[in-house]
Amino acid sequence: MRKTELTKLKTMLQKEKEHLDKELDHFESLLLSKTMKEAGGDLSSCTTHKADQASDIDENQKLFIIMERVQKRLKDVDEALSKIENGDFGSCRYCGKKIQLERLMAKPHAELCIECREEMDASENNH
Repeated sequence: MRKTELTKLKTMLQKEKEHLDKELDHFESLLLSKTMKEAGGDLSSCTTHKADQASDIDENQKLFIIMERVQKRLKDVDEALSKIENGDFGSCRYCGKKIQLERLMAKPHAELCIECREEMDASENNH
């Protein structure tokens, strides 16, 4: 991989990291504000009907699930950036072959070449 391509991928990853950090901050502040309102005794946003309470719990669970996904993606991006710094970037985690540039341009934090990814997907679908 040429240095210009690696620089472009690093820039893409850094921009994605910034975006994910902002997204995570947003969700954390949203969750914190809900918690602070409830802890502070602001009952205006609290519901008393069981269906509404269930809906509130469901919203919080969705928020946690989204936050987990963002954190996972952020971890993947951080690992890719670390691999660039260490000179290990662009190799498939399973077979060790170079990941195609087109794949990395589409998904810079990819850890698998397309062949291994397809093999893994096929294996998961058979179970």
